[in-house]
Amino acid sequence: MSIPEGYSDRVRGLMLGGAIGDALGAPRRTISAAPPPDLRDEESGASYLLWRGRRGAISEVTQLTLFTAEGIIRRYVRESLKGIPASAGVVTHAWNRWLASQRVSSVGKQPDNRDGWLWQLREMHTQRTADRCTIQVLKATEPFASERSRNQHLDSGALMRVSPVVCTHPVNSGLEAAGRVYDFGREVSWTTHGHPDGYVPAAAFATVLYLTLWGAPIRDAIGQASTVLDRDDEADRTKVLLRCLASGESLDADAILRCTWDRPALRALSIALCCARDHADFRWAVTRALAYGFDTAVVGSLTGQLAGAVCGESGLPRPLIDSLELREVITASADDLVGFLKWDWEQLESDETWTRYPGW
Repeated sequence: MSIPEGYSDRVRGLMLGGAIGDALGAPRRTISAAPPPDLRDEESGASYLLWRGRRGAISEVTQLTLFTAEGIIRRYVRESLKGIPASAGVVTHAWNRWLASQRVSSVGKQPDNRDGWLWQLREMHTQRTADRCTIQVLKATEPFASERSRNQHLDSGALMRVSPVVCTHPVNSGLEAAGRVYDFGREVSWTTHGHPDGYVPAAAFATVLYLTLWGAPIRDAIGQASTVLDRDDEADRTKVLLRCLASGESLDADAILRCTWDRPALRALSIALCCARDHADFRWAVTRALAYGFDTAVVGSLTGQLAGAVCGESGLPRPLIDSLELREVITASADDLVGFLKWDWEQLESDETWTRYPGW
């Protein structure tokens, strides 16, 4: 299986761009008077606010995205080496490890296994959560849960960590592959968010992001994703939003609030899609998204992922990458997402792979 030229750069752009948007937005959740960042200065990373003792610090949004990536790869290693049918439960357990890294336990019996490369990183054990809802939702989720939750959560928790699922289908076969990405995005999202307006925005975002990663203009990707949603009878509200955005309609802050006032995940999705669609430049897209002042870490991350998937790592502002916390870890995770489906049997069985991504 060959990887097309530019794909690796785009996946790196997706992961690094999301982390940059998170690092720009996270401090603004707690510093209410902070203005949107001025990203016109290309000579420094000064746009990052001082937060958690440094500039460029990531929040739980990026931490959980990294654990999603780890869970997806461990799921593949487990299925390949043990022949155990893969399920979303392996990804859910990755989030359980993140929860344990924050010194919080979830319900049910706790597995003894605390392993994998992210768990070994001291920096991943730093507590960065400003949104207690994230903790409460994951605390109530059983380790290895793979069934749809019965809860009715509408927050953006599933949406903010879903992006790595786009790398589970690296061969572009149009809407067929996009449909599989949607299905898997839905599967991993509804384990924690059982309401359609909690999990459908996450799966829809993954679908748009997948199509963008493969070169579709964002507006076209939004329209194609709305077609994919036709298969889901519970996706009506998200589908209407996507078709509105695909038509080119401009949504100001008041219009977005009217459409999504009681649906936080839908609101975050609409802001990110609207800003990434209307601003081709990474700096402008993220700046405009953060100007809405809503759930800034999540909105910044989503917009950064979309814009980063378009421009690739090579198109991101270098000073913002250089000042970003855990940039080497994020880059390494992106590279593993690009390559893991190509690993041969020898590499899968190697001690290095098992230490990094144990598939027990």
